[in-house]
Amino acid sequence: MTVEEYFLNYNGEKIFVVLLGFASNKYYFYYPKGDTLVIIDSEGKVEMKEILEVVGTAPAGFKVGEVVEPWEKVKARPVVWRVLDKEIQADNIYTVYSTFQDYKILESSVPDRLKSFFLRDQDPWEYKDWCCVMIASQKDLTNLPPTFKKIYLKNGKLEI
Repeated sequence: MTVEEYFLNYNGEKIFVVLLGFASNKYYFYYPKGDTLVIIDSEGKVEMKEILEVVGTAPAGFKVGEVVEPWEKVKARPVVWRVLDKEIQADNIYTVYSTFQDYKILESSVPDRLKSFFLRDQDPWEYKDWCCVMIASQKDLTNLPPTFKKIYLKNGKLEI
């Protein structure tokens, strides 16, 4: 998409992050799956911080603390989307819609994360390792990556 999305090596695993900014010889990334901040200093030291509060704009606009949960729990944190008035637990969503009004409804659907991506008619396999992606399409694909949950929005009615 843009040059703000990256994959970093953290604890021996590839994680999807979004660049928030650079300040004081440190790069600040958002890890949407775990809803945490990843900080890399000029010497390559990587640390993960819990976002306690958002108080302004990134990267300086966060109050952070130590991550107290083990890595296995952080990387498995559920992502909950709000579509219409329903909550859907899924890292990513592939939505088949039928009308332009349905599409407009989907544009306002977001997960419980600071950053998400809304795309139209994209190949979900290109985003299989991402988190917090909603792809809206009128094509009903049958072969989706396991990180995507398929839902339908037909004439304002949600089918999960």
